[in-house]
Amino acid sequence: MSGSVRLEAGGRGELLITADGTFRARGADGGGERTGRVDGALVRRVLGGHGEAPAPVEEPAAARRLTVVGQPGHPDRQWTDRTAAPVPASAAALEALLDQLLAEPGAPAALPAALAAVEAGHLADRVFVVRRGTQALESVYANELGADGRWVRPARADRAVVAERGRPWDAVESAGFRRQLAVCERRAHDPRIPEDWALAVGRDAERAAALAEPVRRTAQPLRRAPGVDYHRLSADEHRFVFEAMVVPTMLNAVIAQESPVVVYVAGQPGSGKTRAAHLVHRSVNEPVHLAGDDFKVLHPDYLQLLRSDPRRASEPIRADYRAWQAEAEAYVRERRGNVVIETTPADPATFAAEARKFRRAGYRVELLVLAVRAADSRQGTAHRYARLSGRGLPARFTNVAGHDVHYRVLPDVVAAAEELAAVDQVTVMRRDTSALHSSRPTSGGRQAGRRAAAPALLAERARPYTEEEAARFWAVQRELHTAMPQYRDDLVAIGALALPFMPAARRLRRLEAPTGPAALPAHPQDCDRELV
Repeated sequence: MSGSVRLEAGGRGELLITADGTFRARGADGGGERTGRVDGALVRRVLGGHGEAPAPVEEPAAARRLTVVGQPGHPDRQWTDRTAAPVPASAAALEALLDQLLAEPGAPAALPAALAAVEAGHLADRVFVVRRGTQALESVYANELGADGRWVRPARADRAVVAERGRPWDAVESAGFRRQLAVCERRAHDPRIPEDWALAVGRDAERAAALAEPVRRTAQPLRRAPGVDYHRLSADEHRFVFEAMVVPTMLNAVIAQESPVVVYVAGQPGSGKTRAAHLVHRSVNEPVHLAGDDFKVLHPDYLQLLRSDPRRASEPIRADYRAWQAEAEAYVRERRGNVVIETTPADPATFAAEARKFRRAGYRVELLVLAVRAADSRQGTAHRYARLSGRGLPARFTNVAGHDVHYRVLPDVVAAAEELAAVDQVTVMRRDTSALHSSRPTSGGRQAGRRAAAPALLAERARPYTEEEAARFWAVQRELHTAMPQYRDDLVAIGALALPFMPAARRLRRLEAPTGPAALPAHPQDCDRELV
């Protein structure tokens, strides 16, 4: 190609592209100028999209004017809107390019329009949309013209750009952006940099931070290095997960009841809440089943966290999954549906406050508490991890602190539920689902035999193992030592917790203390020497 192509877009500005692909974009009324290069194929395709036109003539001011000059074998040509030869549709790509070049930073509308024009006019053989990955570019869209001159896939490059611009960032992207922003701000305070430069950089850094707000993650503090992480979702992404995933999959079967019931199934991690909840589910009329584990898997980072740190995978996403569960409970409560809730209470006051919300909404509130020894529930968390990881699935292995905080507080939660009349019924149950204690409301709303549930819970925790239970416990321990050798110390600690409650025949016998060192017998030669 030789010569040049000029597009004058009314009051917006003009774009001039020369034969070698160099372009210059200039805003109307002298506002701003941008230069650069484009592939000459774009111009050739634009020119191929229309035929000849009359020689340039003076026309009144129009919205757009396209002028082509200096092409061998062709006279100079001009297309002008509001005439018999208006600017052809194939020039839309040049117009979109002009808009993109002259747009203010953060005005993203021109590029999708340019891509739409390129695909609509078949102005390129291939179209790619990529994102900047942490290590390299990552493709998010690819399309090409087939042998029949049509796109192989639906032409949606413009949608891919818009979707990628609005895509919520993950924790790595959010942390990387924050570090880069901190580096820029630190460099801007270098005394060797002129003050006006530093002010400009600071302004742009603040603008970048503001533009990132809708898509970046929320920082949350950590007690260990590096002191902060970005696993908490932005408000928009958090809302999207609830509306697009929680409601359609978990809450689509809410059925209004005249006398709704909520049953809390409470216990420390590994106590068998899911099994007990399934039993309750069959005894309640069409309830919704809510469990924290079901909300965790909806977090986009959870599976990766399970692979990298199965002991603490829940901590970084706790704010989001607990909020989703609270929102789900409110959703069901507003619609008066029956619900079974698995819970690991963190403190008595919070549990009582949540139970009262249901009572104020006209619900009958029941609390089913699982009385399980610490050794058994910690073994339960290990057994779950071994079973799932043995199948090649990412699995969670609750750490000691995460287990013990709920184990210790559970008796206080039960006592508060009875004392404050936060629930209508309390049932204490063994892991094998046999009931140990049940208290029901009196006419005054207080529990009959109140304060009896917590002692029943503590008594069961201190109950010695039967021979059958002991045999089953040690069989599982042997299985876990084989499946989880990397967690030997944890398994030894679990066994130590169980020993005081084991039958005498199954307790480890203490070895007798060794006696003092004995003198070695004299060597025969030494004895002969003494006799001499």
